[in-house]
Amino acid sequence: MTYPDGSRGPRATSAQDAVVYGWRKLMGQPGPWIGFTALAAVLTGVALGVAVRLTAGASWTDPAQLLGWSGGFAPSQVLGTLVSTFVQVFVLALLARTALYATGMTRIGFRDFFELPEPVPVVVLALATGVVHVVLSTIPVLGALVEGVLWLVVTLVLLVMLDGRLAVVPALRAALSLLRRHTATILVLWILVALLNAVGAFLCGVGLLLTLPATVIAQAAAVRLLGGRGVL
Repeated sequence: MTYPDGSRGPRATSAQDAVVYGWRKLMGQPGPWIGFTALAAVLTGVALGVAVRLTAGASWTDPAQLLGWSGGFAPSQVLGTLVSTFVQVFVLALLARTALYATGMTRIGFRDFFELPEPVPVVVLALATGVVHVVLSTIPVLGALVEGVLWLVVTLVLLVMLDGRLAVVPALRAALSLLRRHTATILVLWILVALLNAVGAFLCGVGLLLTLPATVIAQAAAVRLLGGRGVL
């Protein structure tokens, strides 16, 4: 099927199609994706380290604290959570923008990962996500579960925002509209994304170098196809 903008894609989009597309796109040019994901892991690790340092009584041996789930509203804890979340969202935005770019290109370069034409909405979303993270960090167990869903929603909003060059509120509305119109497809895609990244994390985290970019590309392709635009 040829779309109005000249791009192509299947007439009906399934979550499985998106995941297969993501893997094919990744394996067609794995170097830049793996390289950036490795760099992103280092940057995220530094951010988490800063968060631990800022969190009173934090320890590198406590996974909950490493992830920012320290609980409470002490200034140091809030600042640590905001710093780590901001960096994670910003890095995710760079990956998401490149994934969207890759859906319309046959090849990408490593420098493509560092182009973010309109950073202000990303900064606003990163700060808002940090505030939500602070609140969730005070809720044992349930907060951690909601946190996982939050990152899926944030990824969707980022993709819609960057694809349409929207501000935060319009992007949120557009993402919710897309979710309402294609609920089953997006939920199945989120389940597949969570499973693949869980497997990647289980493999000593090294597997995330493959599963993370592949699943972000898959979600980028789904956003474009479900929005009526094709992919290459």
